[in-house]
Amino acid sequence: KNLPWLECGSRAANSCAIDPASYYFQREVLNRADTLEDSLSPTWNVYFACLIAWIVVYLCLQGGVQSSGKVVYFTCLFPYVVLTLLLVIGLTREGASYGLQYIFTPDFSKIWEPKVWVAALEQIFFSAGIGFGGMISMSSCMPVKNKTYKDAFVILGMNSFTSVFAATGIFSIKGHMALTTHRKCEAALEAGDVLPAACKAGFSVLDYVGEDSSGSGLIFVTMAKAVNVVSSGYGSLTLSLMLYLMVITLGLDSAFGTIEGYIPAFRDLPALQKLGSQGITKICVGVSAVISIIFCSNHGEFFIDLFDKYGCVMILVYLGFFELVAVWVYGMANLDRDFKMMNGRRIPIPIKICLMYVTPLLLLVSISRSYLLEIIEGTLFSYRNYNTNELNPLPWWGVVIAVILFACGALCVPGAVILTKVLEKNEIYLDWGRPDFNYEDATADMVSEKYNVVEQFLFRVGMYDFQPKTTLPEDDGGIELNNFSSQ
Repeated sequence: KNLPWLECGSRAANSCAIDPASYYFQREVLNRADTLEDSLSPTWNVYFACLIAWIVVYLCLQGGVQSSGKVVYFTCLFPYVVLTLLLVIGLTREGASYGLQYIFTPDFSKIWEPKVWVAALEQIFFSAGIGFGGMISMSSCMPVKNKTYKDAFVILGMNSFTSVFAATGIFSIKGHMALTTHRKCEAALEAGDVLPAACKAGFSVLDYVGEDSSGSGLIFVTMAKAVNVVSSGYGSLTLSLMLYLMVITLGLDSAFGTIEGYIPAFRDLPALQKLGSQGITKICVGVSAVISIIFCSNHGEFFIDLFDKYGCVMILVYLGFFELVAVWVYGMANLDRDFKMMNGRRIPIPIKICLMYVTPLLLLVSISRSYLLEIIEGTLFSYRNYNTNELNPLPWWGVVIAVILFACGALCVPGAVILTKVLEKNEIYLDWGRPDFNYEDATADMVSEKYNVVEQFLFRVGMYDFQPKTTLPEDDGGIELNNFSSQ
């Protein structure tokens, strides 16, 4: 019933005596290398667990969205059970107020730092699944006439609520841990004894709360120690099992959404359709399982951070920006028409303003300032050394990988535009199969509405949001409009 990461046992390393949980995670679990110059070697126990996870992902996805949807009932609801348990435990412990003060007391001076805005963008893009393609893919399985407007607000509302809900429980426990550590350090200082290894000179309770407050250190080090602080014996064992089962279910949910973002694209390719849905799923999951071996090595954390920054974070925000540019290209009138066809109403004016002006501008300014600052400071191609917690320049091969990762995602947008123009010029048209619905039937009951003068100017639209092929009344000039509003 003793948790292995809470004591050193036969491990005599000094770093273990300072922080047994951190040592266990870094050395026993990850087998982390000291430097990048160390030879690359897989951590087989981690990779074996990773393979089991990929097998579970395949078994859940082999039946398509329907089978993964049934699994999600458990993988989505179980974390709320654990988070509620952590919240109750945390709020009933002494010192919880310090943790709540840490996360809910704003520091308005940070609002002018571009990295804070980029971090906020990353949080929303990751937690809401924006830019991965999973939402678009799975929403394509929904009926044409579906209340997407309501669904969007429900998803974003639950996303923000879950973030605050989880942070409240976790940081209330961190507040209790910080107060306990601070009292031990103060008692040792007053008694003139040797300070415990966890003590830091001049640290307040809030300073201890801020330690390991993000990244893998939060869940695999801080929370690993927390389960023993808030409970003991079999209670800590049960709580730790529930906590990391929750982490597994969250990882599976992320994998489902990510893989469902690109598997349907392969299924739609005529050349691959002979492989069948399950065959394509096997290949995609198998290739992903093979690639994951580099993340399950002694340099795994380095590669995770490398792929995360240059192949994910930068690309997601980049693609998100061009999704908003596509609103200008497609036209707000056309988008309004399609939205009205699905939801029975036009897009609200404040959301139109955000789609066309506010959000693109915020994305462009935040990303430009952040990465220009990194270029000026010389930290654009850098990584954090986990042993020294300092930023070091990437080795040459790391820069090559970073450039390739970014280029693979960034070139998709101009590449698709150029390919489309070339195909159109040569009168080559791709066969994507029959449409899923009849457009005329879907728009048969739609009623045309006028745009006012301000809307016409702001959103670059014509007089009407939608008009079937018909002749208008005489007082409107008898102008014949087609299904697409004039721009």
